[in-house]
Amino acid sequence: MRLFKFIGAQHVFESLLFKRIKVSKPTEVNDPFEFCPFSFPSKLKRRAWRQGIIKAEKETGFISFSTNWESPALWANYAENHKGACLEFEVDQDAFRMPGKSPDLVEVTYKDELREFNYNARKDPSILAEYVRYALATKSKHWEYEDEWRLLVNLDDCFAKGSLHFRNFDQNFVLKKVILGYRSEFSSDEIRGAFGSALIVETARPAFNSYKMTKQHAESMQK
Repeated sequence: MRLFKFIGAQHVFESLLFKRIKVSKPTEVNDPFEFCPFSFPSKLKRRAWRQGIIKAEKETGFISFSTNWESPALWANYAENHKGACLEFEVDQDAFRMPGKSPDLVEVTYKDELREFNYNARKDPSILAEYVRYALATKSKHWEYEDEWRLLVNLDDCFAKGSLHFRNFDQNFVLKKVILGYRSEFSSDEIRGAFGSALIVETARPAFNSYKMTKQHAESMQK
């Protein structure tokens, strides 16, 4: 399937040159409810779950993608106000499904309300596992515009740079195209020079008849 990763201008060249993408951790992203879509029976129970998130993120992170590259809001929020780029990947869903375990590539669902957390039920391993799966792939309706899919990543399989972790591109996670923001100062030649001459590079622009970004077809207006 095709998935899109928005990236700020300051990270474009590093990502393309080293062929890798930064892994996110739940306590560092912009959603304060990340991995915590629950209503807990007490402050202590809520704190215990959040401590579990902090412990888990030492081993596991995620990469967020969207199915929609045309959203002006995504460009504004995640591609540095249209100065960055959108990376288009071909992702092999089957490669991230292993028999007997939950898939590592999951579609995010969006809910109006927090789910009530039955703290006693967590003692049942199967129920606790279901809570974890729910937490990994559930966000508030406020984020629905993102059309998010996320790839769960074992940090031991990543390249570490200080406290940051990066997942390399590979045969299951193939970069097919780079779409430059309409305010980007990069040229197509610079982008191909960083990644390879065969890479498809396009330029986005605001559409004329709808609230979305679209491909710039005019040759003279290409970056």
